[in-house]
Amino acid sequence: VEHYEIIDNDDGTYDAELRSSISFDKGSGPRTLAFNPVVDGILYVSQEHAYKVAVVSFDTSTYELTQIEQDFSTLPDTAEWNSIVPAVSHVDTDKLGEFLYVANRDNSRANALANNIAIFQLSTTGMIVEDSLVINECGGNIPRQFKID
Repeated sequence: VEHYEIIDNDDGTYDAELRSSISFDKGSGPRTLAFNPVVDGILYVSQEHAYKVAVVSFDTSTYELTQIEQDFSTLPDTAEWNSIVPAVSHVDTDKLGEFLYVANRDNSRANALANNIAIFQLSTTGMIVEDSLVINECGGNIPRQFKID
């Protein structure tokens, strides 16, 4: 994940300058991000091919990406879920920053169980609360984009 600053050249053109970056495991496929609406300096990144979500910190004055604070699977670690390999799509929080929602989807349409929303409880510091994962049916097929009100 990279952070760029857009520079206005005052002549109708713009340049982009890399300011900071965070590296994820090769092949994990960072896809979407969401900022914590309450805790400054925290954002969440969905990892499409690793079926994970990461908590990333950043400097609120420079917006420099600091580090990956946490990394969680979007599926429970139980036998029922071990054969499921979804692709993670969208990530969002509720407006109070109390819960994190991550869409899991099965593009192959082979396993309807893989189409769901992973819900994590967030602490007052914006971190994911350990063992708070709950899986909720998404009410459809291949969830990609949603908004939590």
